[in-house]
Amino acid sequence: MDSRKPESGRISVKVINYLGDEVMKYIGGIMKTDLELRAEGMSILLKYLDVIEAERFISIIQSEKFDYTKWRQNLWKDLSVREISKLAMENLEEKRKE
Repeated sequence: MDSRKPESGRISVKVINYLGDEVMKYIGGIMKTDLELRAEGMSILLKYLDVIEAERFISIIQSEKFDYTKWRQNLWKDLSVREISKLAMENLEEKRKE
């Protein structure tokens, strides 16, 4: 177990709420501002999409009546924990190759 203090001074803990959603809880330090979060989010979008696609994605998200909780509940409903774990490990390996 790594016991070094994080550079940011924040510790995050991933918990699963009563709806089954993963939620990040921060302990100590200061959470990112909305501006910082928007900038980081846009940076991530632009890493994988060009500017037009990123703007289209934002437009789609804003215009749809999207229920994230329902989407998450049904995302892997037909997969076992072992199958989900296998997919996660495959995704991790792909990311490491990049």
